[in-house]
Amino acid sequence: MADSIVIMCVALCLFRYQLGGPNSLRGFELCGAGPRAYRPEVPLSSKGIIPAHQSTGDAHPTDSLGGDLRSTLLATLSVPVPVPLLAKSQLRAFTFINLGMISSLSRVSSSAPAFGLGALRASVGGGFSLAAAESIRLETTYAIPILSAPQDQLKKFQIGVGVTIN
Repeated sequence: MADSIVIMCVALCLFRYQLGGPNSLRGFELCGAGPRAYRPEVPLSSKGIIPAHQSTGDAHPTDSLGGDLRSTLLATLSVPVPVPLLAKSQLRAFTFINLGMISSLSRVSSSAPAFGLGALRASVGGGFSLAAAESIRLETTYAIPILSAPQDQLKKFQIGVGVTIN
């Protein structure tokens, strides 16, 4: 049911800023950082109820609330791979630090700080980048979240596609 999670996150992104994923905050699931709302339990039959995440196959019984403001910072150091054969293919190794914060103009819940360092998330890591075309690159990263909250959904290993527009 991962497709439904991505579609839901894209729909939420139209109304609220989201944080997490390879294009905003590495080391966190797509829409995985920030305040969350727990889904109510869904009745199954006269035998009782089961949690919503068990009925849908979803691994996380929560929805991202997003925020009114989002800020991110990515600092990267990239070098060509020191193996001559691989350097010709434009394979690069890189290390990074990624910071991000999502905030609300009004507090959504008492557990979600409106502003301040409690809302800050951070990860460090490294990876490889391969130029697939003139403006397209394939990336694989491994990130270690160093600032996170208990409700955050982490994803340390990620594969992505980057596009450079000049």
